[in-house]
Amino acid sequence: LEIDRGFNSYKLTSTQEFPPHPYGLIKSNAKCPYRNSGRLFRTPDYDPHTIKECFDICSAHPDCEYFTLGEGENLRNEWKGVCMGCVSTVTLDNDPGFNTYTTTP
Repeated sequence: LEIDRGFNSYKLTSTQEFPPHPYGLIKSNAKCPYRNSGRLFRTPDYDPHTIKECFDICSAHPDCEYFTLGEGENLRNEWKGVCMGCVSTVTLDNDPGFNTYTTTP
């Protein structure tokens, strides 16, 4: 290592293992279907959720097996962070900017 003022060097002596995500990506650019009885919920526009929050909402619903999150950079602002939940037997709608996950990896 080079010596330089204002910098400290440290030796990494251990690493931490993080558990895997409790969810897995099913399909990118797809969402729980609109106007379908298999869609169980949808959060309001302009009320963004994180992927963990969306997973938690879906997990709290007894029939929810898939959840969709508005994550695309080019997605309309009101849809960023929108969370939807559905059963796994639905046919997902193709929709750029939305990604659908399963509640089990």
